[in-house]
Amino acid sequence: MIELPLVAGAADNGQSAPADAKVKVKGEIMELVSPQQTLDLVTSGAAYGIDVREQSEWDSGHFDKFVLNPLSSFDLTAVPTDKPVIFICRSGNRSGQVCNAIAPTGADVMNMEGGMLAWQAAGLPMSAASGAPLIE
Repeated sequence: MIELPLVAGAADNGQSAPADAKVKVKGEIMELVSPQQTLDLVTSGAAYGIDVREQSEWDSGHFDKFVLNPLSSFDLTAVPTDKPVIFICRSGNRSGQVCNAIAPTGADVMNMEGGMLAWQAAGLPMSAASGAPLIE
């Protein structure tokens, strides 16, 4: 496991950037992708989806083709390097922090805009431990 230089206690406030936004990261560009683009890329096998929410959040609702790697115990060695990786959280804040920390290594990372709140709002497929997915 590796500690990422992330902002402790950062709020997951649900704010998102425009759909065509790109965020500067230490001289690099971190790409933001929409939930629909994420679904298409992950389903086609063109990218991996890694959800950095905590287990209880995952249990409340997730996409079955995403992999859970919680921020609180983030394992950088579990991040694949053979194709792009899209990071996901509740609103796009925590996943953006992970992208900011990893992008300088040269990894091909993207942040899903709006997080699982936007995924849910778009009516995209989700599963939940209870059988009734709900992202709050």
